[in-house]
Amino acid sequence: MEAVRIGADAVSVHVNVGAVDEDKMLTKLGKVAEECDLLGMPLLAMMYPRGPKIASEHAVDPVAHAARIGAELGADIIKNQLYRRR
Repeated sequence: MEAVRIGADAVSVHVNVGAVDEDKMLTKLGKVAEECDLLGMPLLAMMYPRGPKIASEHAVDPVAHAARIGAELGADIIKNQLYRRR
């Protein structure tokens, strides 16, 4: 893994849940998660509900869904964003 070669402390993967190529991004996240697990390398997944399949990228349900996918695919840390509009 490139991260080990360069001496990284962790790996980060960005996924747009709801994008046209969501399946490719999720497959990559799963593969990276497996490699990180084997090497003991922490994995940060930046999981954002974005794309034509998402009605509101800042609503609670899509944000929670994206976070859950990241966790279920093996990420150690999930980053996402939820806005509360007034």
